[in-house]
Amino acid sequence: MSAKVDRATQRDAMWDATERFDEFSAYDLSAAMHVQVEHAYRALKIWMQWGFVELVRVQRGKNFYRRNPLRAGQRPPRTDEDGRRLTETTPQERMWRVMRRGDSFTPLDLVMLASTPDGPVSEEEAIEFCRMLVLADYLRTERKAQAGNPPVYRLIQDTGPRPPRKRRVHGVYDENRDAFTYLAGGARHDR
Repeated sequence: MSAKVDRATQRDAMWDATERFDEFSAYDLSAAMHVQVEHAYRALKIWMQWGFVELVRVQRGKNFYRRNPLRAGQRPPRTDEDGRRLTETTPQERMWRVMRRGDSFTPLDLVMLASTPDGPVSEEEAIEFCRMLVLADYLRTERKAQAGNPPVYRLIQDTGPRPPRKRRVHGVYDENRDAFTYLAGGARHDR
């Protein structure tokens, strides 16, 4: 898991901790969550930026905040250290990222390495994604499944950071040529 995600997860836990207080400071959050005061300050700054907390008072140089009552029941978005919203990724994007590391892998490896607390990857999703990529010649089967051992794959066609996707295609298919002669959107197959 990356440091950005770790900090976002830490901020999520700090947000939950704010429920214990009517008013709170960075020091209160730091003590409650056993994190450095700097991380609590960063969380408060991001929450202020997104309108989830408001400054209530300053006492002896310490800022005290409260949850914004207009945002009751809402959670701040997951963000990076600069307050930019983290984009949610699909299971296929996370599995593709694991595949691109260059090692051989099994569907179970993908389940373990591509799952996140917000987005688990099921074994069925991993198996189906691998099957699709084998059919499209992106993966090579290094070892077929045998007696309780899962198949082992290796990525052989890395075309970039975005994963290949299955799409429904509308077009004209010529069974004599075993090819599409026209695809919706104007693409024509060379004759």
